[in-house]
Amino acid sequence: MANEQNPQLVELWGRVVDRVKQTLIAPSVWRALEQTIPVIWEGDTFVVGFGAGQGVSGQLAGYETRIAIEKAVRDATGDQNVVYRLIEGDSLEDWEYTKARDAAAVAGQRQTITRTHAEITAHGTWDEVYEKIARLWTAAEFRGQVTGRARFLTAAMELVEEATRRIYPEVTEKAIELQ
Repeated sequence: MANEQNPQLVELWGRVVDRVKQTLIAPSVWRALEQTIPVIWEGDTFVVGFGAGQGVSGQLAGYETRIAIEKAVRDATGDQNVVYRLIEGDSLEDWEYTKARDAAAVAGQRQTITRTHAEITAHGTWDEVYEKIARLWTAAEFRGQVTGRARFLTAAMELVEEATRRIYPEVTEKAIELQ
């Protein structure tokens, strides 16, 4: 349903632009809208793009402008569930790239949430590790000497490494000294 193959999409977008011009009195928004082209209507998403270097996204990203455009899209299409989406680029390949980028962002957010949950769950475990290290220091022999402190640090690092493996099982490689 790209605009080259679907003149109805181009005509529909023209009606949307006219409705927005009637709603908003903002010539800069009008000029920005005139530089956009419809890319595809996929499901409930009406995708509109602009060419690289045109710099129209700033004009069309404002809350009021976005609401006015989305309302005009809904009025022109007659579909109250349709959502307007502005992308950089004016081809189906640009839309596919945007979808892939969005999916990667969602995956990254899920991974962050999972990691945060694990850290919150493990907080008590880290407190236990701290307590063990404190007891280890108290029980350390010759801690005033370099060799006694070295033995303590070696034992403490082993406790931290074991706790890290237990708390973060997805980490497969052994921590290096700098880590």
